[in-house]
Amino acid sequence: VAVVVTIASLTVLPSVRFDYTRLALQAKGTESVTWEHEIMKSRRSGFAALATADSLAELTAKRNAFAALPAVSDVVSVLKLVPGDQEAKIALLQTLKPQIAGLRVAPPGPVDVAAVRTSLAQLHRRLEIAQREAEGRTSAESLRSALARATALMARLERPGPEVGERLGRIQTVLRDDFVAKLARLQENLDPHPMTVAALPAELTRKFIAANGRMLMQIYPSIDTWQREGAQEFVGQVRTVDPGVTGSPVISFEASRMMEAAYLYGTLYAAVLVTGLAIVVLRRPLDALLSLSPVTLAVVWTIG
Repeated sequence: VAVVVTIASLTVLPSVRFDYTRLALQAKGTESVTWEHEIMKSRRSGFAALATADSLAELTAKRNAFAALPAVSDVVSVLKLVPGDQEAKIALLQTLKPQIAGLRVAPPGPVDVAAVRTSLAQLHRRLEIAQREAEGRTSAESLRSALARATALMARLERPGPEVGERLGRIQTVLRDDFVAKLARLQENLDPHPMTVAALPAELTRKFIAANGRMLMQIYPSIDTWQREGAQEFVGQVRTVDPGVTGSPVISFEASRMMEAAYLYGTLYAAVLVTGLAIVVLRRPLDALLSLSPVTLAVVWTIG
């Protein structure tokens, strides 16, 4: 029986591998593990590597270098809070300034009920066309509801009373005031200034900028870093930009690598030490080997 069990254990010995996936240590069905798997499907991870920079220029250079790596999906830093292509956007706004800066909205005049009825009739016809074309689609129900409301409004405007004109006047005033507010906001932004990191409020920057001015980057992997191959690839690539990069993926990779080495070397050192002690104490090689056989078989059977 011992021989059969030993042979069977030695047969499966080559298939035993070190499992780098720490998620396998968690209870199955745990919400955090489930969501981590869902995040990984989108080529992201809930755990990012971390790097720092001492200046904005260094931060920009490192950010661009990290973002260019194939194993990196995104780099999050304080630069994410600053809009991109600001010069092009400012130039575009300045081209609008001559057309919009001088616009003024006149006070609302009396409501033309007939014009409202005409516009409503045109809207009603367009809704009928849209409803016919949307039959069988998910938008058909909302179009039918809009058409019913337009029909009811048209019926009320056929013989408008004095209260209808008053209500339309109030609606017109509300719409006019809303348009004036939006136009004023647009006019205020026709001469913008570039947004800089220094202009950002502390509530937004304190996550990325320390009290001593050092700036943080979060580097998210685009590959599965729970597996050895993915972690090795990701860590190797980010270290080409910054050898001092740290964070959960780097720490996990190094810890797993050292743990695996400790198991292998620890077992080897223990076997050599115990064998040497047995030979010294028993002074007979055969007796020493016989005394080591239970330990050897126990290890082989346990692995099997």
